[in-house]
Amino acid sequence: MKLRSLTFTNFRQFREGTIEFASSDSKNVTVVHGENGAGKTTILNAFNWLFYDSVEFKNRPDRLATEGAMAEADIGDTVPIEVKLEFDHEGARYTATREAIYKKGHQGDYDGELVDGELTVAIQDGQQTRHPGNPNRS
Repeated sequence: MKLRSLTFTNFRQFREGTIEFASSDSKNVTVVHGENGAGKTTILNAFNWLFYDSVEFKNRPDRLATEGAMAEADIGDTVPIEVKLEFDHEGARYTATREAIYKKGHQGDYDGELVDGELTVAIQDGQQTRHPGNPNRS
């Protein structure tokens, strides 16, 4: 598996942004560094949320939506959250996207209430794009 990019929309402190991973044969290491509170743990948790619908934050673990987006929303408005990973595996390009919609319930509500969410996967193999279903848990 070769990671290509990780894109955030309204996920924790990231209003929007993309990390492009190093992908050349000679320069293939991506280093993430920053001050405390800059978002390194958020990046790690973005992978966990994307694939497992789970996060492990010490501070406000239920607050996934960006505080700024929730503050700007009117009561009853929804705030979309998205994490998208693009990667290559065995000759195909994959795009995995987890989306969630949070509804602002009252003034000062920075957590919101989850009203919808899903994980989608697309596989582009040559000119064809497939959308396989998620595996059943038995």
